[in-house]
Amino acid sequence: MFGYVKINKMDLTFREYEHYRGYYCGLCKYLKDNHGEVSRLSLNYDITFLILILTAVYRPKSTIIEEG
Repeated sequence: MFGYVKINKMDLTFREYEHYRGYYCGLCKYLKDNHGEVSRLSLNYDITFLILILTAVYRPKSTIIEEG
């Protein structure tokens, strides 16, 4: 069951929104590169929220890449 999580953009600061958007975009690109175009259909706010929670718990090494 998907569709429970929705961000409230008005309550987020600009930095928080950019951070969230970076996770969403990065996850989409990761799915495309490693699992193909069809896997990107499963991407939604719920999955992005899960990635945010798992990142906070496990604290993996990550790099920030800014793309145009």
